[in-house]
Amino acid sequence: MTAVLDAVAVPAVGALRYELVEFTTRSGIDVSYRRPVVEIGRTQALAQEAMRLAA
Repeated sequence: MTAVLDAVAVPAVGALRYELVEFTTRSGIDVSYRRPVVEIGRTQALAQEAMRLAA
């Protein structure tokens, strides 16, 4: 990904967000965690209203 961003003539806009992942294991244990997601150039996801601080 670094090579792609280096090749772009204009600065790239991006955001780091945390996505909640929840599931139940086969043995019945509930698991939840936050997975980091990097988004580059998706302006609709980068709107100020969509940005929140991670708790």
